[in-house]
Amino acid sequence: PFRVTLASRCHLRIDFVVKRLDKSLCLIDVKGGHIEDDAIVKLKVAAEKYAWLGEVWIAQREKSSWLFRRVGRGGIARDPVGSIERAAG
Repeated sequence: PFRVTLASRCHLRIDFVVKRLDKSLCLIDVKGGHIEDDAIVKLKVAAEKYAWLGEVWIAQREKSSWLFRRVGRGGIARDPVGSIERAAG
């Protein structure tokens, strides 16, 4: 985990930091089903405050898939950019 400071005594723990082929970073926070309001606010603040560090993404579990959404100043993208299906069996 990678911890970023958002304000005094307010932190967000990012689950994964991925280095892309172009050497840019991607910060990924993993969430289960429902995302609490405070988590959304923290993700939005992190995306704005640490934009220089890399894009902030959320990986969210939905049924048998993981959906990936980009986080920006406006919040979490409504439509997922991609998904990974769980293998059957």
